Amino acid sequence: MLTINFHPFQNIETKRLLLRRIDKNDVEEVLALRGNHQAMKYIPRPLAKTKEDALEHIAMIEDKIVNNTGINWGITIKGNPKNNRSYWAL
Repeated sequence: MLTINFHPFQNIETKRLLLRRIDKNDVEEVLALRGNHQAMKYIPRPLAKTKEDALEHIAMIEDKIVNNTGINWGITIKGNPKNNRSYWAL
């Protein structure tokens, strides 16, 4: 059986991208993505409507990492941590 261990959390880098751990400082970006009806069209979860909703989602992501049940990365262009960010559940 495959054993998966997300500890320690690993950032992934390419020439132009940084995939890193999502944290509560990303609340605005998570709210923008999870609150976008078009972006969430095929994801069967309620839309995030408030910062509290976004923080709950971030806490859920963190819980999955801590419990070794899932992992997500915040994807950014290197040197531009707050722009062009997308989030993908992997």
